[in-house]
Amino acid sequence: MTIGSLAAVYLAIAAIALIHAGLITAQAYEFRRYALSRLKHPTVAAPLGGRAAIIVTCRGLDLGLTENLRSLFEQDYDDYVLILVVDHRDDPAYELIERLCHSYPDRAWRLIVAGAARNCGQKVHNLLSATSALSKDIEYLAFADSDTRTGRSWLRQLVQHLDTPGVAAATAYRWLVPARPTLTNLLLHSLDAGVATVIGPARHHFVWGGSWAIRRETFERFRVAAAWRGTLSDDLVAARALHYAGRIRFEPEALAPTVIDYEWPDLLSFVHRQFALGRRYAPDFWAVATLAAVAQQGVFWIGLALLPSAVVLGGWGAWAVAASIALYAMQVGRAFLRQDAVRQLLPDYTQRLARARTFDLWLAPLAGLLGCWGLISALVSPRIRWRGIHYRVFADGRIAVLDSTITPVAGAAGEGQTAREPSVDGTPAGGTPLPVGNHSYATHPFDAHPFDSHPFDSAPSGGQTSAKLPPGVRLRRARR
Repeated sequence: MTIGSLAAVYLAIAAIALIHAGLITAQAYEFRRYALSRLKHPTVAAPLGGRAAIIVTCRGLDLGLTENLRSLFEQDYDDYVLILVVDHRDDPAYELIERLCHSYPDRAWRLIVAGAARNCGQKVHNLLSATSALSKDIEYLAFADSDTRTGRSWLRQLVQHLDTPGVAAATAYRWLVPARPTLTNLLLHSLDAGVATVIGPARHHFVWGGSWAIRRETFERFRVAAAWRGTLSDDLVAARALHYAGRIRFEPEALAPTVIDYEWPDLLSFVHRQFALGRRYAPDFWAVATLAAVAQQGVFWIGLALLPSAVVLGGWGAWAVAASIALYAMQVGRAFLRQDAVRQLLPDYTQRLARARTFDLWLAPLAGLLGCWGLISALVSPRIRWRGIHYRVFADGRIAVLDSTITPVAGAAGEGQTAREPSVDGTPAGGTPLPVGNHSYATHPFDAHPFDSHPFDSAPSGGQTSAKLPPGVRLRRARR
């Protein structure tokens, strides 16, 4: 190819990158507009009817675990039970959680030891343990991660619109708070902040597993638990199961601060896992994100490299530099919009986020390189490490557990720990709950795992399951 042909191809890619950057900048503006509009019309304090259950899976000692769980014990919702699930009693978090539970005698809680998962992800196995043990009076389900610190109105904010016609579920997202201003923490903060602004008031089918809620009737009707079996991702699979259920509403007031402190190995492992799960369980989104990231990063860094010689090259060289400058300007604009919104959503974290905010404003292209690496690494390696457990994810979403270790301290948002499990209405399959007023324990034998099978295990050859699905919903075997 001639230089002219290469220049034409480059400029065409640059045009696509600029259009995509413009669209996500508009989305960042909409994220800020919607978030601030919700602050002007805050959650009403009127009591809501219906008992709720908050389900939290724990593995290892997350940063600030005690305060994170305290925030869930102290919600201003009138009637709810907090269900905490660990893998094993020898998990370092178990004793801490047990002590904390007994320090809230007036709060209903349930502590489940779920056992080790065999054919699905440990978090998925723990969630299946909890959702199979719900009492009949539970109307709403809310899910939180043990490394997030929720506000007092978090539960109310998530469930307040679940009775609105057309709303299938409600979700928020995390906002990473670096414990130290290290390069690894700042890079991850900036990368994840960009993901947060993709969500907005428009109709979408995305839930984040660390902060979302759903009516129990919707959860059961659209067979979310059945969809989870045999998989590794809780949120991407739930979103897929709810595709026909209605709109998933974004609740920016329920944004969940998450303290992080990563070294390079755990950072790379975390980023790889996020995108590898996306590739397996949301392949269309992953493909678009990969092409867009490669195009934008390529155009930006090539234009930056050509800056010293732009005058000599003239023509397309000048256009390349102009494209790079335009991409950078839009990047700064997006960072400003999201950081300004979060500064008002999380005013108590303004000082702690000062350096992260500055990094995101001016050096976000470095985080873009990290994201680009994560997207491409998902194409190369099907192996994932998640809280001390190594998995292999196959093309159809099935998984194999390769090995498991118990790590006393987790970095945050995901690296670090291991459990036993109950059945419907709190009666455990292999143990007896110990009632303590509104409190109970439950265990499940390690050799009984009714929740680990994949929905396709007993499917006929055509890939259809014999189970009855909601109208208009079909399960199809993923292409290999």
